[in-house]
Amino acid sequence: ANYNTLVGSGAGLYLNGSYNVAIGSDANDTYSATNSNTITIGYSAAPSTASVSNEITLGNSSISTL
Repeated sequence: ANYNTLVGSGAGLYLNGSYNVAIGSDANDTYSATNSNTITIGYSAAPSTASVSNEITLGNSSISTL
Protein backbone atom coordinates (compact mmCIF):
# COMPACT_ATOMS: atom_id res chain seq x y z
CA ALA A 1 0.00 0.00 0.00
CA ASN A 2 1.35 3.38 -0.98
CA TYR A 3 0.40 6.99 -0.38
CA ASN A 4 -2.33 6.29 2.19
CA THR A 5 -3.26 8.67 5.03
CA LEU A 6 -4.58 6.75 8.04
CA VAL A 7 -5.69 8.38 11.31
CA GLY A 8 -7.20 6.38 14.17
CA SER A 9 -6.63 3.14 16.00
CA GLY A 10 -6.82 0.31 13.46
CA ALA A 11 -7.55 2.61 10.52
CA GLY A 12 -6.61 0.86 7.28
CA LEU A 13 -5.27 -2.12 9.19
CA TYR A 14 -5.68 -4.60 6.30
CA LEU A 15 -5.61 -2.06 3.46
CA ASN A 16 -3.49 -3.04 0.45
CA GLY A 17 -4.62 -0.28 -1.93
CA SER A 18 -3.12 3.13 -2.61
CA TYR A 19 -4.11 6.81 -2.47
CA ASN A 20 -6.69 6.35 0.31
CA VAL A 21 -7.69 8.46 3.31
CA ALA A 22 -9.18 6.76 6.38
CA ILE A 23 -10.11 8.80 9.45
CA GLY A 24 -11.60 7.13 12.51
CA SER A 25 -11.10 4.07 14.66
CA ASP A 26 -11.18 0.96 12.42
CA ALA A 27 -12.04 3.03 9.33
CA ASN A 28 -11.41 1.20 6.05
CA ASP A 29 -10.07 -1.90 7.81
CA THR A 30 -11.81 -4.44 5.53
CA TYR A 31 -9.72 -7.60 5.28
CA SER A 32 -7.68 -7.76 2.04
CA ALA A 33 -9.03 -4.41 0.80
CA THR A 34 -7.48 -3.25 -2.47
CA ASN A 35 -9.35 0.06 -2.65
CA SER A 36 -7.76 3.01 -4.37
CA ASN A 37 -8.51 6.71 -4.20
CA THR A 38 -11.14 6.42 -1.44
CA ILE A 39 -12.01 8.66 1.49
CA THR A 40 -13.53 6.92 4.52
CA ILE A 41 -14.55 8.91 7.60
CA GLY A 42 -16.04 7.60 10.85
CA TYR A 43 -15.86 4.75 13.32
CA SER A 44 -15.78 1.42 11.43
CA ALA A 45 -16.68 3.18 8.19
CA ALA A 46 -15.99 1.02 5.15
CA PRO A 47 -16.28 1.50 1.38
CA SER A 48 -19.07 -0.38 -0.42
CA THR A 49 -16.73 -3.21 -1.49
CA ALA A 50 -13.15 -4.27 -0.76
CA SER A 51 -12.05 -3.37 -4.30
CA VAL A 52 -13.90 -0.12 -5.04
CA SER A 53 -12.13 2.99 -6.33
CA ASN A 54 -13.02 6.69 -6.33
CA GLU A 55 -15.57 6.58 -3.50
CA ILE A 56 -16.33 8.67 -0.40
CA THR A 57 -17.89 6.97 2.66
CA LEU A 58 -19.21 8.93 5.63
CA GLY A 59 -20.03 6.82 8.67
CA ASN A 60 -20.58 3.11 9.22
CA SER A 61 -23.60 0.93 8.43
CA SER A 62 -25.44 2.26 11.50
CA ILE A 63 -25.87 5.71 9.89
CA SER A 64 -29.36 5.99 8.41
CA THR A 65 -29.49 9.64 7.29
CA LEU A 66 -27.01 12.30 6.31
